[in-house]
Amino acid sequence: MQTRSGNTEKPDETWSDWSANYTDPQGAQIASPKAKFLQWRAVFKGSATLNEVNVTYLSRNIAPEILSIQILPTNVGLLASPPIQIDPNIENSGIDPTFFGLPPTFNLPPRRVYQNGARALQWTAEDRNGDKLLYDVYFRETGESDFKLLRENLRENFLTIDGSALTGGRYIFKIAAKDSPSNPAAQTLSGELTSEPVDIDNAAPTVSAVGAAQVTGGKARVSFEAIDASSYLQKAEYSINGGEWQEVYADDGISDGQKERYTLEISLNNAGEYLITLRVFDANGNVGNARVLARK
Repeated sequence: MQTRSGNTEKPDETWSDWSANYTDPQGAQIASPKAKFLQWRAVFKGSATLNEVNVTYLSRNIAPEILSIQILPTNVGLLASPPIQIDPNIENSGIDPTFFGLPPTFNLPPRRVYQNGARALQWTAEDRNGDKLLYDVYFRETGESDFKLLRENLRENFLTIDGSALTGGRYIFKIAAKDSPSNPAAQTLSGELTSEPVDIDNAAPTVSAVGAAQVTGGKARVSFEAIDASSYLQKAEYSINGGEWQEVYADDGISDGQKERYTLEISLNNAGEYLITLRVFDANGNVGNARVLARK
């Protein structure tokens, strides 16, 4: 028995020479160099016959890769999906549940839920050896040079962060994948990817009344000013005496800047006091409000 090895599918001049003869009938360590392909040959003498050949090998470990990172909108959190109930007979059989048409339990997508102030990250990873992976998550502000560890040894490919735990600013996240669950420590490999800059904004817009309500006949005119220091204003609504919220546009036609003015014309049908409240949303879902009292 002899072997040779190479990295092309068909043997060529780049392959190794045939090895010396393997003579131990119980098997021996392959002497050919490590490569992608292996070929063996048997030279028969006399009436010898060959019934079976077994080759044991260990694939070269390949580092995992983070392919993409997705940052979800503010206030959208991710939670692990409830595990699928599996027939106990299938669980006890030791047979892979996917043979019965069930989805792999480790690949269930997370649920999206409303969570005030949350910033959620979700990523996709690949390991060409099929190794199990663990993830470490790091962060830094754009003006800093060093990443700080946020979470370690995550099994899920997602993380929900309480945005209020970070001061307002622009951040970059780094996801590192490591194949340590499937490899000895000396052979563990890792791969990483950094996100695009992400804005963390926890400050509500500042909303204030511009002077008092101006009442003329059966109408009241009220003006408000809204300012957001970290992002931009996106929407405004007003309510009268705690009633239904109604959308109102900025005086320039659209809420899209860091500073906007809103003017309301309110009908005062009956004598008495009217409490006029304006609430303004910024691009990250923070809300500020102010109120004015008008009297007919």
